Amino acid sequence: VEVAAAGAHHLMLTGPPGIGKTMLAQRLPGLLPDLTDDEALEVTAIHSVVGLLTGDTPLITRPPFVAPHHTASVSALVGGGSGMARPGAISRSHRGVLFLDECAEIGVSVLEALRTPLEEGRIRLARRDGVACYPA
Repeated sequence: VEVAAAGAHHLMLTGPPGIGKTMLAQRLPGLLPDLTDDEALEVTAIHSVVGLLTGDTPLITRPPFVAPHHTASVSALVGGGSGMARPGAISRSHRGVLFLDECAEIGVSVLEALRTPLEEGRIRLARRDGVACYPA
């Protein structure tokens, strides 16, 4: 977990239930350094578009941790909605941790939706009102 945090590597934890995989994943953001000023602005902008900012935290300075349920749809993961598409879990976890618990239970189409963001580092969502491009 420390090597993954230090090198910004992807990480897959496998093993029987109850050995601490989820606990380790939840601790991962604590091992990551604070966001730089530019990264904080980028992450804050994403959360602002989604409507997740509060008066208590007008600027997000710590890496986010997003853990969608294993039944989450493709739209919940990549983003969507009518009008201009809003960021999904992938973009909300940008510069932080996207935790996909119970990976074997996640639908194939949902897992396939991860390929382009992993390769390109962004998500493009085309809608009637235009194309939204979010970091991932």
